[in-house]
Amino acid sequence: MLSTTDALNLYNRGAYVECSQALTRLGVVDSKLFPVFEKEANRWVKEADSSSVERRALVAASVALEIAHLFREQRSERAGHYLVWASLLMRKHQATPQSEAERYWYLASIAGFLEVDTYWKLTAGLGTDAGEFQDLMWALGPGGHLAAAWRRFPDEPRLLLARVEAEEYLSQGLGAQRVEPFSDVFTPERLQDLRMRAAARVPDSVHTIEEMVARSNRDLAVAALNHFRLIPQVESHFQALERYEGLRGEIELRVGFLEFLLANWGSALEHFDRVAAFTDDAYLLYLSEYFSGRTFQKLDDHDAAISAFERAQEIIPGARSVAVQLGKELFLNDRAGSRDRVYPLLSSAFAASAPDDPWRLYLRGDARLWPVYMAHLREALK
Repeated sequence: MLSTTDALNLYNRGAYVECSQALTRLGVVDSKLFPVFEKEANRWVKEADSSSVERRALVAASVALEIAHLFREQRSERAGHYLVWASLLMRKHQATPQSEAERYWYLASIAGFLEVDTYWKLTAGLGTDAGEFQDLMWALGPGGHLAAAWRRFPDEPRLLLARVEAEEYLSQGLGAQRVEPFSDVFTPERLQDLRMRAAARVPDSVHTIEEMVARSNRDLAVAALNHFRLIPQVESHFQALERYEGLRGEIELRVGFLEFLLANWGSALEHFDRVAAFTDDAYLLYLSEYFSGRTFQKLDDHDAAISAFERAQEIIPGARSVAVQLGKELFLNDRAGSRDRVYPLLSSAFAASAPDDPWRLYLRGDARLWPVYMAHLREALK
């Protein structure tokens, strides 16, 4: 069985494939490993002489990212222990000046933090979870790992983007986690309903189920209205990043989505249409078409919605979010052959071989870029 020390030595020599294969063998990495890893990795770093301690810290922190990635589909604290340990280690051993390897480590680590289920809570220090997970957030300090990364690389565009993405999350209220944000668009009718519920009088202390439900409805309405009021501020912060040419496509997409939430349909479509002028990233292009389709649905322009969803499907065949919406549109229209397309469309999207869905990744910021950043990090460490 591969020991922590063996894994660290392999990684330090640049034997990344061999190290990765060893880590993924059955039984090598389990939920009880962290105390052993922490003890051996701390000893391995301390054994370094003064000229190599910073490199050893970076290597150990990188192996922690590799292990955390293996836990990304499990309870957040399993990956969280490795991520928090690595964050604190990197803060303790900061090289002067910063290196490309360190920069890619911070980008990869942010992506790794965003892979866990409670993605922004550890990344940016948001949330009120109790128990062990709360202790992990406290260990990272105010602003979470993102604050430490930004202090180290304050001019890194992807970190600046992540800060605004965290602000967008926070604008929904502490602990909020959107599951289907398209269901909470701030149309005039929706706003009127929210204002009525927010103004409802409820007793200071609840004694019945009915009173508890009334208070919950009021509090949810107040939180939704606070989100509505903060959206223009978040938009302006996204737009302030347009000076970074490499972010333009993503900024257009995110501002367009916020305009969608505000029910500004025409403005949303204009932003989505501009995405393709600034990027060839399939993920961003898919979402620009998918979001366009959802906007056309709100406008009751179902032919345009079908066209947008079909373009998205061509970009990433088998993606589930567009398959569901396109399937619905095809099933409800009366054209010959439309309904016959639905079953194979959905079967492909719900097969085990279906690709990661871009919409499920949208709220997780740079999580999708973990493999890209790790490839750069490994190369820089050689």
